[in-house]
Amino acid sequence: AGLSHDLRTPLARLRLAVEMQVEDAHEREAMIRDMDDMDTLSRQFAEFARSEAETARQVDLDALCHELAASFAVRKLSVAVRGTLGSAAVPAHGLRRSLANLLENAHRHGQPPVELELARTADAIRITVVDHGAGITEAELETAKRPFWRGNAARTGARGTGLGLAIAERYARQAGGSLTLSNRNPGLAACLSLPLASPACPAPPPPQP
Repeated sequence: AGLSHDLRTPLARLRLAVEMQVEDAHEREAMIRDMDDMDTLSRQFAEFARSEAETARQVDLDALCHELAASFAVRKLSVAVRGTLGSAAVPAHGLRRSLANLLENAHRHGQPPVELELARTADAIRITVVDHGAGITEAELETAKRPFWRGNAARTGARGTGLGLAIAERYARQAGGSLTLSNRNPGLAACLSLPLASPACPAPPPPQP
């Protein structure tokens, strides 16, 4: 985790130097992509090293999802948001990190369009990241969530740490929910389901003096 953290500053300096000094646009973009990959790998190792559970707090889930989509749009990676969730008490930082990892996986290993499907029931919220790529075999739907799993080269290539799904799956378990993978034909769907807090019970009457 310490090494991952220490790599962030030199990577930022290198990116700035490349943007300012590399004149060839194709070469510049290729170098920036490589540094983005290195930054993602560094961040995922640091996230996986963390083990503490996060306290839930009230958050606007629709705003969170649209902010994530906008952060990918800056990188020219489109994410469509379908549906609404409203607000709920969730471990917000972990949710943002987990969804970012799932979206990164969808863009890196799947095919566009990439979508965030939002759904809410009486007792849970469900956020599903969907791509339109080749998917994975049915036998791999559970093993894909194990740390450092790389899978079929036709889908994953040689890039990535194999930690994105493991981080999201651990977050879901710590929050009392689940991460479920399924094939959409075409594409892979990663559904993050989190329980909602039970409706508040009436306060008991104060004790009689």
